[in-house]
Amino acid sequence: MNACKPYRIQCSSHRLRGPTMPLTWKSPHLNACGRPRGFQPGPSTTARPFSRVLRAAPEDQGPGLQDPPTPPPTPATSNPLGLPPLDMPVYLSSLFSSGALTGTLLDGIHSRTGLQIYQVLPFTNGGLQSSLVVPPLLGLFYISLGLLFWLGDGVAAGSESTKKVQARCQDVLYVALCFGVLAASLQLSAYLYETGTPFGQISLALAAVSAASWLLLDGTLQGLVLAAVCAVGAPAAELVLLRLVPLWSYPRADLDLGEWGSFVSWVPWCYFFYTPALGALSRYLVQISAPIAPQPPPGGLEGPK
Repeated sequence: MNACKPYRIQCSSHRLRGPTMPLTWKSPHLNACGRPRGFQPGPSTTARPFSRVLRAAPEDQGPGLQDPPTPPPTPATSNPLGLPPLDMPVYLSSLFSSGALTGTLLDGIHSRTGLQIYQVLPFTNGGLQSSLVVPPLLGLFYISLGLLFWLGDGVAAGSESTKKVQARCQDVLYVALCFGVLAASLQLSAYLYETGTPFGQISLALAAVSAASWLLLDGTLQGLVLAAVCAVGAPAAELVLLRLVPLWSYPRADLDLGEWGSFVSWVPWCYFFYTPALGALSRYLVQISAPIAPQPPPGGLEGPK
């Protein structure tokens, strides 16, 4: 066995040594083989010269000189219903403002024909005949139906029809198209009412419009259920509200409900074909109100802390 040579460092500078005698330094903490005193090499341990230590590969360096490890993905918040996350204040305020402004303008399509007469805080602005109580009421209506669509889409998130309509609702032009169809449908009902068309024929025409609106603009099972719920629940809410506070009345109502007042038989169809446009608005607002996930910091060299 060859004896290990002593660990030495030689300097070639003429300032530190003479022209013929090299300067040699031996560490008092190393043994004759260049290892720390008391070091017992294992079966696979070999000595490495000091120059190789200085030129060590990145994997041999300490953790402070390596790239930071990629952080694990942030686990998603537990959501048993699969509801899409959203910024609720932004979502609700957007729905309310849309109902207060857009809903009031759409309501004026019927009020200008005298379908309903407002008795509390009425006002006229150009061709718009409405009441000051209409904007907050329609804002609450938009919020209620919008939240129902958010819940319904979360429950039916895996269906192909839901994925398709959500993809279409990413485009604001599609939402505008839905409201254009809604305005045209309301205009049709107002025209039929204004021209004295029998209410039975108006109901048949609006039933066909409602079916086409759901099929072309929504097509989901939850959309059909919510349209039916709205067609029944909204008139019922109207009757309860008007019994408590007579905010408006229907002068040509054909349904006499006794102590609950009177109602127009074809108005529930208007609520039915109103629903797909509100669903498109809700889905669009859900996507733009989704909170932005925090991004991990870019990787790079970090020094030892």
